Amino acid sequence: MLSGNEWLYTLLLAIGVIGIPIAQLLSKKYYAIFSPLTMVCVVYFYYAILGPFNKMASGEIIVRTYDLRDYYIPAMTGCIVSFYSTVLGYIAKRRFTGRAFALNFPVASKQLRNVGLTIIVIAFFLFTIFSGGDIVSRINFLDVSKTGEDFSGSIASYLMLSINFLVVGALLTFFYYYNRKILLIFLFIFGIIISLFINEAFRYRIVILILAIFTAYHLYRQKKPNWIFMASTLVPFFILMGVLEVARVYGRGIDVSRIENVQYGDLAEKSLNETDVFWATGLFMDKVLDIRDYTYFDFIVNAIAAPIPRKIWPSKPDGSYILTTNDDLFEGTGKGQAYLNFSEYYLAFGWIGVIVISFLWGYFFKTVWLWFLKYKEHPLAITTIAVFNAYIYVIISRNYFTQHLTLFFFTVYPAFFVIWLYRKRFINPYLYVRRQHR
Repeated sequence: MLSGNEWLYTLLLAIGVIGIPIAQLLSKKYYAIFSPLTMVCVVYFYYAILGPFNKMASGEIIVRTYDLRDYYIPAMTGCIVSFYSTVLGYIAKRRFTGRAFALNFPVASKQLRNVGLTIIVIAFFLFTIFSGGDIVSRINFLDVSKTGEDFSGSIASYLMLSINFLVVGALLTFFYYYNRKILLIFLFIFGIIISLFINEAFRYRIVILILAIFTAYHLYRQKKPNWIFMASTLVPFFILMGVLEVARVYGRGIDVSRIENVQYGDLAEKSLNETDVFWATGLFMDKVLDIRDYTYFDFIVNAIAAPIPRKIWPSKPDGSYILTTNDDLFEGTGKGQAYLNFSEYYLAFGWIGVIVISFLWGYFFKTVWLWFLKYKEHPLAITTIAVFNAYIYVIISRNYFTQHLTLFFFTVYPAFFVIWLYRKRFINPYLYVRRQHR
């Protein structure tokens, strides 16, 4: 299945992505396994080891009608360089005070619930505008006969992304309902949100929501995960992802007729189609500099320009170089093809770009983790690290920095914004605390 060199490359990556989580799991600290570095390892294991091995076991490596079997080593080389550069950035020494977003105030779970419900209401209101008022049918993911028209103005994409606010909103309600032992209400909220996410058919939201709640639950209870329970839930989770892969209709839900004759095993295997980005990345790393010049800082300029209206900046860059690169690599059939994040850095600066930018990501991940450790029992710190860790999946699995920043703003930033509201006393953290002590 693999040549000698391919096994060697795989072993080099596997030592890190498997060894690091095992070491953290064996730590006496309950929170060690929930570090951002664990999530980095999990994502690389899924995309660079589990997915490719499953694809090779099927006997063919076909992506968009192209046989990409010969691009295993280019893809694996990029993964190795990027992963270990991220690890080096993570373990690099630094001075850290933790003053930014300091959580030097108490919070009552009831107030967090109210803040969370407010965020949920805002998210549903904005998404209702986007859906043309047809929010109820958007929650029913089994109804693919929806006829409403989505909002099509210049801010349509931002209104659509407002449903990402629901992740932080749901997490903030969790603490109250868990403390009061009325998790049925939380499960009702979770059910509505997950139904909406399934309807919109972008799987990353579902992954982030589930991982964030899983992390928040264990950090709040200060316990390590039950690995037997986790293993028992993996198959149903992969089947769900497979159902979305086969039967999703973007913005309309799940077309059940598409999976009527599909076996459960096939659905679980379909869930790994997402890892085709590994093979596409191999093609990218091998060919892109033969057909493109270095783009240098274009990926940063594009990210900065994205929220600026074209009426203000008519000639602003639009990231079209990615679309043309896809078309050139796949001869016109590459529309929408994704690649692992380091491919964008390779196109910008070559291997030095992969090393430096991956190092910076690792440095950033560790900085957020050090902040969490300073306030690790605070519900707002737990909320933030839970959604941040889950979001790392998006950062690594996609090669569009503009997308990283945009989705960060709608998915992770709300947690930091809530902390800012507390710190500036727009929300009085002592209000409910005083009431509890009267």
